[in-house]
Amino acid sequence: MDFDISEDQGAIAEMAGSVFADYCTDDRLRQFDTSEQAYMQPLWELCVETGLQALAIPEAQGGSGLGMTELMLVLQAQGRALGQVPLWRHQLTAATVAQFADPSLQAWAEEAAAGRALLTLDLSGLFNAHGIQLHGVETDGGWRVKGRVGALALAEQSQAALLLVSVDGQPRLALVELGDKAITHVPGRMTHGEAIADVHIDGLLIRAECLLPPAALDWLE
Repeated sequence: MDFDISEDQGAIAEMAGSVFADYCTDDRLRQFDTSEQAYMQPLWELCVETGLQALAIPEAQGGSGLGMTELMLVLQAQGRALGQVPLWRHQLTAATVAQFADPSLQAWAEEAAAGRALLTLDLSGLFNAHGIQLHGVETDGGWRVKGRVGALALAEQSQAALLLVSVDGQPRLALVELGDKAITHVPGRMTHGEAIADVHIDGLLIRAECLLPPAALDWLE
């Protein structure tokens, strides 16, 4: 069995390596460490310009429609250079929405592919000691969501997130718009510099289609 990467995959890895290595100089890394920036905005703009932020988003939504191998090659280049940009959460959220969400929500994946919206996600409730702290109750035409998500990456900078919600005792993914007035943020920062926030949700009403089917969580995991 041949485990070598293809010529096209090698070209993606080389391009990503150049983008990250050229931007992440010692001076820029030092500047980021001492700044209050949530992430490296100029580097993110370079990722959007070169399409690195949309590799795993399907072509129908404006992405490149590539797979996890290509994404991992880009993430390796990002890790080598210590580039602080939200590549994997953004793309996997958009890819999950594209794969499983109602057509009325597909605009989120399209906006993510174009770099006009930033998306994030959190699956920590599946394995941390607190479990899933968001709970959904069905109401007319939707779901009423209440609870908390701890340390959501780029919660204040992102427009929407896939969050775990306990529904009838089962974990489900919900697409939540983070600017809703029922949501409050307590901001913080990880030791490596990434901006986070504890997200408190008090009676947020989401449309029925914003609760993705159970298969979406299995696929995303």
